[in-house]
Amino acid sequence: MDNKINFNKPALTIEEQVSLLESRNMKIKDKEYARRCLFHIGYYRLSGYWFKYQDKSTEKNLFKENISFEEVINFYRFDSKLRSLILDALEKIEISISTHISYYMCNTVGPYWYMDFGNYQCKKENFNDPIAIIKEELEKSSNKKNKILKDFHNKYSNKGLPFWMVDQFLAFGQISHIFSYLKKEDKKRIAMAFEMNSKFFQNSLHVLSYIRNICAHYSRLYDKKISIKPKNIALYNTSLSCFSVKFGRTDRLYPIFYIISLYLLVIDPKSKFCTLIKNLIDKYKELSEDKINYKDMGFPENWENQKLFKIMLKNK
Repeated sequence: MDNKINFNKPALTIEEQVSLLESRNMKIKDKEYARRCLFHIGYYRLSGYWFKYQDKSTEKNLFKENISFEEVINFYRFDSKLRSLILDALEKIEISISTHISYYMCNTVGPYWYMDFGNYQCKKENFNDPIAIIKEELEKSSNKKNKILKDFHNKYSNKGLPFWMVDQFLAFGQISHIFSYLKKEDKKRIAMAFEMNSKFFQNSLHVLSYIRNICAHYSRLYDKKISIKPKNIALYNTSLSCFSVKFGRTDRLYPIFYIISLYLLVIDPKSKFCTLIKNLIDKYKELSEDKINYKDMGFPENWENQKLFKIMLKNK
């Protein structure tokens, strides 16, 4: 039996939104400030930061705690700054991984390796064709009269671009997908450049590309349950083996933070990422009177004393 109902909620004016929040017992100290935030950020986007403080068992969705609009904006500002720091770190990681895949495959197989199904571990009919994905991205860019494509085709007779140009058009998720279909030995060699094994490397690409999409689309992150979960890190027989770790909860931010920090240790060992994240959390932990805290993000007690962070937190 279909129990679905029709959506019939009307759009509300800014004034009606403010009145609705007040009727649900949210404290609004500065109504003009609230109006401006609702106008420029949006009621629905902000609702992601206050919903957990509402009593959903009642029809009125009253706020269970003494929560103010200004506190909600603090949650939003914190999450926005957190995403920005993570997105900046992911840019370094994405470029490095893409570069290493391109470098290894182009020097081992040739610049046009990506066009040959023989360089993938599955037969064409058995997988989501990475060649088609690449062609589609190049066609999109061609339709936009991309300068890289235009200059190349004006000079060379080749129909396709070498992969070191192709990778400029691919998103992190597409790079992750292409890597997942490479042959085992190629995956192993590429992962070794980061002192990692291919199993962890492949899982981390999938997870980090998912996190990048969350950040790029401005979705809530700091207390979000991560649906694509990272695996425990086992890096035995490598120089990074001392950083192997078993996570408690894998559906929170901390494992993501750990994985990003581990990549940065390899890519950019002087990165201030860990220090900046810690300073940000400490600042908003105090401003929010502990409503923003390490525990909700999955950080274990004394996390700063782990070997990885003893190194990375020295970067000020």
